[in-house]
Amino acid sequence: MKDKIQFAITCGPRSEPFLELLIHSIEATESGEHDIEYLIAVNNNAVDIDHLKSIESKHPKVFFIDPPEKMYNGLNDDLSRSHGRSLTELVSSMTAKYGVICDVDVAFLAKDWDIKITNLLDSNNIIAGSTYRKSVRNGSIYKYSNFPCVFMSIFLVEPIQKLGISYTPSLNKIKVDSSNLRIYGEPEGREVMLDTGHEIPEKVIPAGYNGVPLETVCHGFPNAVFTREQDLGDEFLLNGEPIATHKGRAWSRGINSTWKTKVIEWLEK
Repeated sequence: MKDKIQFAITCGPRSEPFLELLIHSIEATESGEHDIEYLIAVNNNAVDIDHLKSIESKHPKVFFIDPPEKMYNGLNDDLSRSHGRSLTELVSSMTAKYGVICDVDVAFLAKDWDIKITNLLDSNNIIAGSTYRKSVRNGSIYKYSNFPCVFMSIFLVEPIQKLGISYTPSLNKIKVDSSNLRIYGEPEGREVMLDTGHEIPEKVIPAGYNGVPLETVCHGFPNAVFTREQDLGDEFLLNGEPIATHKGRAWSRGINSTWKTKVIEWLEK
Protein backbone atom coordinates (compact mmCIF):
# COMPACT_ATOMS: atom_id res chain seq x y z
CA MET A 1 0.00 0.00 0.00
CA LYS A 2 1.27 3.46 -0.90
CA ASP A 3 1.86 6.08 1.78
CA LYS A 4 -0.47 9.04 1.46
CA ILE A 5 0.43 12.72 1.12
CA GLN A 6 -2.26 15.26 1.97
CA PHE A 7 -1.98 18.90 0.91
CA ALA A 8 -3.39 21.73 3.05
CA ILE A 9 -4.38 24.55 0.68
CA THR A 10 -6.34 27.65 1.59
CA CYS A 11 -8.21 29.61 -1.08
CA GLY A 12 -8.80 33.33 -0.88
CA PRO A 13 -9.57 36.04 -3.45
CA ARG A 14 -8.31 35.31 -6.99
CA SER A 15 -7.07 31.86 -5.98
CA GLU A 16 -9.10 29.72 -8.38
CA PRO A 17 -6.72 29.68 -11.42
CA PHE A 18 -3.75 29.24 -9.09
CA LEU A 19 -5.35 26.12 -7.60
CA GLU A 20 -5.81 24.63 -11.05
CA LEU A 21 -2.16 25.26 -11.95
CA LEU A 22 -0.92 23.96 -8.60
CA ILE A 23 -2.79 20.67 -8.97
CA HIS A 24 -1.62 20.33 -12.57
CA SER A 25 2.01 20.87 -11.54
CA ILE A 26 1.77 18.33 -8.72
CA GLU A 27 0.27 15.68 -10.99
CA ALA A 28 2.85 16.39 -13.71
CA THR A 29 5.83 15.94 -11.40
CA GLU A 30 4.94 13.47 -8.61
CA SER A 31 6.57 10.04 -8.76
CA GLY A 32 3.48 7.85 -8.52
CA GLU A 33 4.87 6.29 -5.34
CA HIS A 34 2.37 8.08 -3.09
CA ASP A 35 -1.38 8.59 -2.98
CA ILE A 36 -2.02 12.32 -3.06
CA GLU A 37 -5.06 14.16 -1.73
CA TYR A 38 -5.88 17.86 -1.56
CA LEU A 39 -7.64 19.28 1.50
CA ILE A 40 -9.08 22.69 0.67
CA ALA A 41 -10.33 25.51 2.88
CA VAL A 42 -11.96 28.77 1.82
CA ASN A 43 -10.70 31.68 3.91
CA ASN A 44 -12.57 34.65 2.46
CA ASN A 45 -15.98 35.32 1.01
CA ALA A 46 -14.53 36.93 -2.15
CA VAL A 47 -14.05 33.49 -3.71
CA ASP A 48 -15.77 32.05 -6.76
CA ILE A 49 -17.38 29.02 -5.11
CA ASP A 50 -18.74 27.67 -8.39
CA HIS A 51 -15.26 27.76 -9.91
CA LEU A 52 -13.81 25.89 -6.93
CA LYS A 53 -16.59 23.31 -7.10
CA SER A 54 -15.81 22.76 -10.79
CA ILE A 55 -12.19 22.01 -9.84
CA GLU A 56 -13.38 19.57 -7.19
CA SER A 57 -15.64 17.82 -9.70
CA LYS A 58 -12.72 17.25 -12.10
CA HIS A 59 -10.33 15.91 -9.46
CA PRO A 60 -11.56 13.01 -7.31
CA LYS A 61 -8.76 13.62 -4.79
CA VAL A 62 -9.84 17.20 -4.03
CA PHE A 63 -11.84 17.54 -0.81
CA PHE A 64 -13.30 20.57 0.95
CA ILE A 65 -13.04 19.96 4.67
CA ASP A 66 -16.51 21.53 4.98
CA PRO A 67 -19.01 22.72 2.38
CA PRO A 68 -17.24 25.79 0.97
CA GLU A 69 -20.23 28.04 1.64
CA LYS A 70 -19.68 27.40 5.38
CA MET A 71 -15.92 27.89 5.36
CA TYR A 72 -15.58 31.66 5.37
CA ASN A 73 -12.99 31.69 8.12
CA GLY A 74 -11.91 35.09 6.88
CA LEU A 75 -15.28 36.80 6.90
CA ASN A 76 -14.77 40.29 8.34
CA ASP A 77 -11.18 39.48 9.23
CA ASP A 78 -7.79 40.13 7.69
CA LEU A 79 -6.46 37.56 5.24
CA SER A 80 -3.34 36.67 7.24
CA ARG A 81 -5.28 35.53 10.28
CA SER A 82 -7.96 33.76 8.28
CA HIS A 83 -5.26 31.98 6.27
CA GLY A 84 -3.61 30.83 9.48
CA ARG A 85 -6.83 29.61 11.08
CA SER A 86 -7.68 27.67 7.94
CA LEU A 87 -4.25 26.02 7.92
CA THR A 88 -4.68 25.00 11.55
CA GLU A 89 -8.01 23.38 10.75
CA LEU A 90 -6.64 21.63 7.66
CA VAL A 91 -3.57 20.18 9.39
CA SER A 92 -5.63 18.96 12.34
CA SER A 93 -7.90 17.06 9.93
CA MET A 94 -5.07 15.16 8.22
CA THR A 95 -4.93 11.37 8.41
CA ALA A 96 -1.96 10.68 6.09
CA LYS A 97 1.65 9.86 6.92
CA TYR A 98 2.87 13.00 5.17
CA GLY A 99 1.37 16.47 5.00
CA VAL A 100 2.12 19.50 2.88
CA ILE A 101 1.38 23.10 3.78
CA CYS A 102 1.33 24.93 0.49
CA ASP A 103 0.33 28.41 -0.66
CA VAL A 104 -2.13 28.27 -3.54
CA ASP A 105 0.21 30.36 -5.72
CA VAL A 106 2.93 27.70 -5.71
CA ALA A 107 3.74 25.39 -8.62
CA PHE A 108 5.92 22.29 -8.38
CA LEU A 109 8.82 21.98 -10.83
CA ALA A 110 10.98 19.01 -9.82
CA LYS A 111 10.27 15.51 -11.06
CA ASP A 112 9.78 13.11 -8.14
CA TRP A 113 9.67 15.97 -5.64
CA ASP A 114 7.66 13.75 -3.32
CA ILE A 115 10.43 11.17 -3.03
CA LYS A 116 13.18 13.79 -2.81
CA ILE A 117 11.54 15.64 0.07
CA THR A 118 10.05 12.75 2.05
CA ASN A 119 13.50 11.11 1.98
CA LEU A 120 14.70 14.05 4.09
CA LEU A 121 12.25 13.26 6.89
CA ASP A 122 12.98 10.97 9.83
CA SER A 123 12.55 10.77 13.59
CA ASN A 124 14.68 13.91 14.00
CA ASN A 125 13.85 16.00 10.94
CA ILE A 126 10.06 16.10 10.90
CA ILE A 127 9.60 18.97 8.44
CA ALA A 128 11.38 20.19 5.29
CA GLY A 129 10.58 23.12 3.08
CA SER A 130 10.83 26.70 1.97
CA THR A 131 12.45 29.46 4.00
CA TYR A 132 12.08 33.22 4.06
CA ARG A 133 14.30 34.69 1.35
CA LYS A 134 17.33 36.69 2.56
CA SER A 135 16.34 39.82 0.66
CA VAL A 136 12.99 39.68 2.46
CA ARG A 137 14.50 39.08 5.89
CA ASN A 138 17.04 41.88 5.40
CA GLY A 139 14.37 44.48 4.73
CA SER A 140 12.48 46.52 7.29
CA ILE A 141 10.55 43.49 8.55
CA TYR A 142 12.40 40.40 9.73
CA LYS A 143 11.02 36.91 10.17
CA TYR A 144 12.59 33.73 11.52
CA SER A 145 15.32 32.26 9.34
CA ASN A 146 16.83 28.95 8.28
CA PHE A 147 13.79 26.88 9.18
CA PRO A 148 10.84 25.68 7.05
CA CYS A 149 7.92 28.07 6.69
CA VAL A 150 4.36 27.98 5.39
CA PHE A 151 4.98 28.83 1.72
CA MET A 152 5.67 25.14 1.00
CA SER A 153 6.70 22.59 3.60
CA ILE A 154 6.34 18.81 3.82
CA PHE A 155 6.14 17.14 7.20
CA LEU A 156 5.41 14.00 9.16
CA VAL A 157 1.79 14.43 10.19
CA GLU A 158 1.73 12.55 13.48
CA PRO A 159 4.47 14.47 15.36
CA ILE A 160 3.39 17.82 13.89
CA GLN A 161 -0.21 17.25 15.02
CA LYS A 162 0.93 16.24 18.50
CA LEU A 163 2.77 19.56 18.87
CA GLY A 164 -0.54 21.42 18.52
CA ILE A 165 0.83 24.14 16.27
CA SER A 166 -1.40 27.11 15.56
CA TYR A 167 -0.64 28.70 12.19
CA THR A 168 -2.50 31.92 12.99
CA PRO A 169 -0.13 34.91 13.13
CA SER A 170 -0.07 37.20 16.12
CA LEU A 171 1.50 39.92 13.91
CA ASN A 172 3.38 41.10 16.99
CA LYS A 173 7.15 41.41 17.18
CA ILE A 174 9.52 39.64 19.54
CA LYS A 175 13.10 40.65 20.30
CA VAL A 176 15.71 37.97 19.72
CA ASP A 177 17.88 37.20 22.76
CA SER A 178 20.03 34.34 23.99
CA SER A 179 16.97 32.37 25.13
CA ASN A 180 15.32 32.23 21.70
CA LEU A 181 18.21 32.71 19.29
CA ARG A 182 18.13 29.08 18.12
CA ILE A 183 14.41 29.33 17.41
CA TYR A 184 14.33 32.53 15.37
CA GLY A 185 17.83 32.34 13.85
CA GLU A 186 18.37 36.10 13.75
CA PRO A 187 20.99 38.18 15.64
CA GLU A 188 20.36 39.11 19.24
CA GLY A 189 18.58 42.42 19.58
CA ARG A 190 16.70 42.14 16.29
CA GLU A 191 12.90 42.19 16.31
CA VAL A 192 11.16 39.35 14.46
CA MET A 193 7.61 39.56 13.12
CA LEU A 194 5.41 36.67 14.29
CA ASP A 195 3.74 36.01 10.96
CA THR A 196 1.68 33.05 9.73
CA GLY A 197 3.22 29.82 10.99
CA HIS A 198 5.59 31.38 13.52
CA GLU A 199 4.81 28.53 15.93
CA ILE A 200 6.52 26.03 13.61
CA PRO A 201 10.04 26.66 14.98
CA GLU A 202 8.65 27.78 18.34
CA LYS A 203 7.21 24.31 18.97
CA VAL A 204 9.27 21.97 16.77
CA ILE A 205 12.72 22.99 18.06
CA PRO A 206 12.00 23.00 21.85
CA ALA A 207 10.41 19.56 21.45
CA GLY A 208 13.79 18.21 20.34
CA TYR A 209 13.00 17.95 16.64
CA ASN A 210 14.63 19.67 13.69
CA GLY A 211 13.75 20.71 10.16
CA VAL A 212 15.46 20.79 6.77
CA PRO A 213 15.41 24.24 5.13
CA LEU A 214 15.29 24.66 1.36
CA GLU A 215 17.08 27.76 0.12
CA THR A 216 14.70 30.38 -1.27
CA VAL A 217 16.10 32.48 -4.12
CA CYS A 218 14.78 34.72 -6.87
CA HIS A 219 15.90 36.61 -9.97
CA GLY A 220 19.28 38.23 -9.30
CA PHE A 221 20.57 35.48 -7.03
CA PRO A 222 23.64 33.77 -8.57
CA ASN A 223 22.19 30.29 -8.02
CA ALA A 224 18.72 31.03 -9.42
CA VAL A 225 17.50 28.46 -11.95
CA PHE A 226 13.82 28.87 -12.83
CA THR A 227 14.02 32.61 -12.15
CA ARG A 228 17.48 33.15 -13.65
CA GLU A 229 16.37 35.07 -16.73
CA GLN A 230 13.51 37.15 -15.31
CA ASP A 231 11.50 37.98 -12.22
CA LEU A 232 9.15 35.03 -11.74
CA GLY A 233 8.75 35.18 -7.99
CA ASP A 234 10.69 32.83 -5.74
CA GLU A 235 11.98 29.29 -6.14
CA PHE A 236 12.88 26.74 -3.47
CA LEU A 237 16.13 24.86 -4.05
CA LEU A 238 17.25 21.41 -2.89
CA ASN A 239 20.87 20.70 -3.82
CA GLY A 240 20.62 23.39 -6.48
CA GLU A 241 17.44 21.99 -8.06
CA PRO A 242 14.23 24.05 -8.01
CA ILE A 243 11.59 22.00 -6.22
CA ALA A 244 8.83 24.59 -6.62
CA THR A 245 8.17 28.22 -7.48
CA HIS A 246 6.09 30.71 -5.51
CA LYS A 247 4.63 33.78 -7.22
CA GLY A 248 3.28 35.38 -4.04
CA ARG A 249 0.44 37.79 -3.26
CA ALA A 250 -2.16 35.82 -5.23
CA TRP A 251 -5.02 37.63 -3.51
CA SER A 252 -3.90 41.08 -4.68
CA ARG A 253 -2.14 40.40 -7.97
CA GLY A 254 -4.12 37.61 -9.56
CA ILE A 255 -2.40 35.03 -11.73
CA ASN A 256 0.47 36.31 -13.85
CA SER A 257 0.28 35.01 -17.42
CA THR A 258 4.06 35.09 -17.89
CA TRP A 259 4.66 33.08 -14.71
CA LYS A 260 1.95 30.57 -15.66
CA THR A 261 3.38 30.18 -19.18
CA LYS A 262 6.91 29.64 -17.86
CA VAL A 263 5.67 27.03 -15.37
CA ILE A 264 3.85 25.11 -18.11
CA GLU A 265 6.88 25.33 -20.43
CA TRP A 266 9.10 24.00 -17.64
CA LEU A 267 6.75 21.09 -16.97
CA GLU A 268 6.67 20.18 -20.66
CA LYS A 269 10.46 20.01 -21.02
